Amino acid sequence: MTQHWHVQPAERGRRSRGSSAWSLAAGGLGGALVLGGLALGACGTEDVELTKGLSGPPEPAPEQGLVDERAEAAPPVEPARGCQRVDFLFIVDNSGSMKEEQENLARSFPGFIDVVEHSLRAQDYHIMVIDTDASGGAAGLRELGLNDGDLRCVPAPACCRVGCALDAIPFVDSVIDSCYGKACAEVLREPRSDCEGVLGAGKRLRPDGESCGLLEPHRYMIDGQPELSATFACAAQVGTFGDGDEQPMAALMNASSPSLNGSGGCNAGFWRDDAVAVITLITDEDDRNSPGDAEAWRRALLDAKGGNQDAVVLLGLLGDGNVAGGLPGGPCAEQAKPAPVLQAFVQSFRFGSLGSVCASDYAPFFRAAVSVINGACEEFHPLIR
Repeated sequence: MTQHWHVQPAERGRRSRGSSAWSLAAGGLGGALVLGGLALGACGTEDVELTKGLSGPPEPAPEQGLVDERAEAAPPVEPARGCQRVDFLFIVDNSGSMKEEQENLARSFPGFIDVVEHSLRAQDYHIMVIDTDASGGAAGLRELGLNDGDLRCVPAPACCRVGCALDAIPFVDSVIDSCYGKACAEVLREPRSDCEGVLGAGKRLRPDGESCGLLEPHRYMIDGQPELSATFACAAQVGTFGDGDEQPMAALMNASSPSLNGSGGCNAGFWRDDAVAVITLITDEDDRNSPGDAEAWRRALLDAKGGNQDAVVLLGLLGDGNVAGGLPGGPCAEQAKPAPVLQAFVQSFRFGSLGSVCASDYAPFFRAAVSVINGACEEFHPLIR
């Protein structure tokens, strides 16, 4: 029977037993000695001095199926530290008071993404925008306008289906023939998307129903997205027709859930195990409507990232009336309500950073956030499921 046996080389960066790494392999009629990186034939006679330290021929390896207790167990392979991917999630309040803040976000994004592209170590990224409206914004017709039978409303396309099904707006002496120029017959024939109105689903459309140009089939932007800044500005201006009982944390829990991120889910592929999640909350009110509390939200988010705090960066642009002197960029005065619950949630994470939602420009906050993201990347170990 031919037998093989090996003494493993020393782990890189560490010597074992002798002054140089070595291994010996023997099998059948011949073998080879590897010493200090030099392979020597086992059958040559000039190798006597080099093998002088070895006391006789090697003992045979144990029978197959038996454990050689002399062999050292290989150390477990630890994932390389550092991140190559980042998933950016923006949770944007779409209640009636958020028009200026959404415009501010859209203006600030080009400077932010420029810093990301030039300063962030990870360059493979996803970017998704969601809103805070648990009703899906499809409860009825908002911001109505009618011109020669053509309806204007938000949020489209849901409001178009509602309007076209009515044939006419109550108390208005005019028939609805079309919505945003599309004939009502065509509107009513179009199938409804399973993701329309789902809390936590990425935004693909403007409030008037026009596409923001995200690459199919994603509900998020990917590295290489054409006209990235314009696409983000379109998605980030989520409108101001949302439910006044905002639920940003419920939106976050849904957006990070396996049901929305798994195969066939609305956000399929967005939330990656080997990426750092960078979550930005932008709201002018606290969250007192989402199920659970700050600790429950924290646990759920960490569970979604395998319990790894280094895999989560929380950025909060929030009301700061409860903070002496305000948050960076503030204070808000009467422009926004204090948000102690959301502030505590953000600060419960190792890589959490707060700014004032009332800042005239969000660009300085986002520029400073890049160093926070890089700090998380340096500590990050990818999750292996």
